[in-house]
Amino acid sequence: MVDVLSKSTEKYDRTGKFDLYRTLPSFKEYMLVSQEYKHVSVYTK
Repeated sequence: MVDVLSKSTEKYDRTGKFDLYRTLPSFKEYMLVSQEYKHVSVYTK
């Protein structure tokens, strides 16, 4: 899964949505791409 972060959704993408994705049996990787900074976070299972 890849999400592009915005100011209005960043908190939810990093917490609530990530928590939901982790419950999926098919979950392997979650990538968050910042619009504001040159930064990418990658989380793997």
